[in-house]
Amino acid sequence: MADRALASSSDAGRDAARAERDWLLAQLAGAAGFGGRVRSFPDQGERARVAVGKAIRRALARITEADAILGDHLRQTVHTGARCSYWPG
Repeated sequence: MADRALASSSDAGRDAARAERDWLLAQLAGAAGFGGRVRSFPDQGERARVAVGKAIRRALARITEADAILGDHLRQTVHTGARCSYWPG
């Protein structure tokens, strides 16, 4: 009986270790880019540019919900990228 309990305990320990190993491998794979290359992260300027673009798109979506005509106009005339601009027709 004690042998069975010991075997069951060691099986559970092996399963837990295997699950932790799998989790660690998944985390490491997620941190690497394609082909195992190190992922590069954008600098502060690029992060700010992306954040501004997302904020503008969210604002345009909310404006479109409130006023479809104005939202459509702004979607066609507001441009984001390295610089944000409004170019009315």
